[in-house]
Amino acid sequence: MAQLLSLIALILSVTGGLDAADSDPSERADGKKNTRIGVMMFLAVYLALGAISIITMKDFRRADKSEKRVFLAVLAALPLLAVRILYSILSAFSNNSVFSILNGNAVVRLFMAIIEEFLIVFFYTIAGLVASK
Repeated sequence: MAQLLSLIALILSVTGGLDAADSDPSERADGKKNTRIGVMMFLAVYLALGAISIITMKDFRRADKSEKRVFLAVLAALPLLAVRILYSILSAFSNNSVFSILNGNAVVRLFMAIIEEFLIVFFYTIAGLVASK
């Protein structure tokens, strides 16, 4: 279910971003609306992932070694993902030009979005490589 919700959120966010760059004002309005809906869906998935992680913690001791590593990678990624989602929320709902999707501050984007994405992918890649088949 979370995968489907994430996919729909991704589609809405991408189409919203494309429409936001359109020259037609009505397309830009639709783009902003779609982006906002997509970001809120990503927030819902994040909250569900956090809840699932909390529930899973009680069985952490019983997991095997490779499963523990994957779970630790998820736990390490959660705060980084929170910052990335916060940036998306600020981009979608704030009128502050620092968080603008099209021409926002590059340093803010670097430290609130890009570095987090690289680290999350790195954590999951390492966890996948050390997990047993």
